[in-house]
Amino acid sequence: MSRNFLDLKAQPAGAVPAGGGGPEPGLPARLGPKKVRTKIFLLVTCLTLVASAFLMAYSRYRFERRLSTEIISKVSMVSTSISLGLVTELQTNDRNAMERALKETCAQLSEISYAVLEDDSGLVLASVNRDVAEQDLYRDTDALQPPVAHRSVYRIKTQIGSEDRALGNLYLGFSFRDLIAETRREKTVVATVCLAMVSISGLLVFLFSGLITRPLVQVTRTAEKIAKGDLSQGLLPGRGRHARPDLQCHDRRPGAVLPGNGRHQPFP
Repeated sequence: MSRNFLDLKAQPAGAVPAGGGGPEPGLPARLGPKKVRTKIFLLVTCLTLVASAFLMAYSRYRFERRLSTEIISKVSMVSTSISLGLVTELQTNDRNAMERALKETCAQLSEISYAVLEDDSGLVLASVNRDVAEQDLYRDTDALQPPVAHRSVYRIKTQIGSEDRALGNLYLGFSFRDLIAETRREKTVVATVCLAMVSISGLLVFLFSGLITRPLVQVTRTAEKIAKGDLSQGLLPGRGRHARPDLQCHDRRPGAVLPGNGRHQPFP
């Protein structure tokens, strides 16, 4: 025997209608909007973190490669230029000219920390900042191969010769502190931008996901109360199949009085 919705409404909240159980307990909880909001937030944040990590790694690789290329090209160009300029002085064994040429070159190029010119026997013919060179163990040269490690001084050895005859060896110490500092600043800027992007995107996703899931929160709460037997939840009257049960289960005869308001039904 069917039961009227008005009778069901009269039952206390939490009562289960006779002849059948309500929806499966815990189903709204498994579809909880708070969990959906958390999943959206975590998903977008993880994607942003992956993109930021890739951007940081790629930019770091590009910055280090550019730094290595600039250091190697600068060292090669300067070493070759100075070596060619000292060939004549070595052939004439003019030590004053060698000393003057080295000092002029080091004064023009701020990257050179010291310079030492030796003959084949290891005798020093000319030098600039020799004490700094000896403290730096200038004969222990560094191999410049990409990626170039960050050093305070890069020790380079260049052999000087003419017509297949060795004339001497030129030891140079290069300092690229400004270039290395600029590269570090650029990497710091990229890292800061990536972290800011992750933070801002996470905040925006958290706020907008709340706006999106707010209706789902209301629907879920209403479904939970209906599952417990409360049939008076916020469904608006006069909206077709979404109307309140007490306004749908009334007498449809002309002149009948609507429950609760005392007004007559209009004739069809």
